[in-house]
Amino acid sequence: MLLGEVECFVRDEADRMLDQGFIHAIRRIVPMLPTARQTMLFSATMPAAISALAAELLRDPVQLAVAPQATTAERVTDRVS
Repeated sequence: MLLGEVECFVRDEADRMLDQGFIHAIRRIVPMLPTARQTMLFSATMPAAISALAAELLRDPVQLAVAPQATTAERVTDRVS
């Protein structure tokens, strides 16, 4: 398949992609893709770099969050002795 024929571009583990330095490869690949495509970006965390990447890659994005940032698990208790 040629990159010009891609209809759906999915990037999973986007936060890990940045940690491992793949962002440069993604930035080289994206201009080779058709502008009329569906792009999906998945990330367990949403640091500023991921937000910037999303703004760069996505058009009219929808953000889904399972839990608000910095929430703790329900059954975790903190104690100081």
